[in-house]
Amino acid sequence: MIRRTLITILLAGLLMASLAGPATAAGGGDYLASRQWRSGGFSEPGGRPAVSLTEWAVMGLAAAGRHPATMHRRGGHTAGHFLASKAHGWKDAFTLERGILAAVALNMNPANFAGRNLVHALRSKIGRHGRIGGFLSSTYWGVMALKVAGAPVPRKSVDYIKAHQSSSGGFGYAAGTGSDSNDTAAALMALRAAGTPCGWRVMDRGYAYMHSLRAPTTGTRSRPPPGPTASPPAGRSRPASSATCRTRARSATWPRASTRTGCTPTAKAWCRRRPG
Repeated sequence: MIRRTLITILLAGLLMASLAGPATAAGGGDYLASRQWRSGGFSEPGGRPAVSLTEWAVMGLAAAGRHPATMHRRGGHTAGHFLASKAHGWKDAFTLERGILAAVALNMNPANFAGRNLVHALRSKIGRHGRIGGFLSSTYWGVMALKVAGAPVPRKSVDYIKAHQSSSGGFGYAAGTGSDSNDTAAALMALRAAGTPCGWRVMDRGYAYMHSLRAPTTGTRSRPPPGPTASPPAGRSRPASSATCRTRARSATWPRASTRTGCTPTAKAWCRRRPG
């Protein structure tokens, strides 16, 4: 299916990022499945079921080829049931975006989820300049959420993202903030999902920035040292973990540069996949 294909492309690295060490997709899927409660929600070890963790868990399971829509503990509920019971509280762009992505991973209709049209609610967050929600980051994930939901992606939102590429080639979580690996990875995925050609300069510069963050021995830095560190504003929650975004970026840009932009054959192949 078109939606399943896109969500797999966007989130294929999620399972590995959920684990403390390397694991196969099968092992990662088993681990995620073990974290489900009878309520249908998912939790960290020693924690309680959380909405955002449940959303990312079902996306990871779907990306691994599992069927999270039917998974449940014996005598318990599904993740869809758990999320539907929480959907009334999804108000800001980030919660709506995660809800849409999770609904699609569950093969449910985000335009009619728990009696809510999440797509319409998200579209109401699009400003006149194209920003979705209050941040650049919410715009990246908003573009991806609209795409997987089969809704039109506003050209002004894509242009808004492009207009905020920094001189380094990277992207930040909000206008005026420094670039980082998480948000650059999300921005590139959003641009590609919206149909931005691989050969465009905005994509090459983004790949080059991601390649510049590769640490000599440990993988990827969030920022190029000794760059400034910035914290999200109060109340703002990133829709994905650092490990998730870096894993996705790493799979697209490592291991070795083969062009002047630092874009590897793997990155070229990933970029050339038809988004949807």
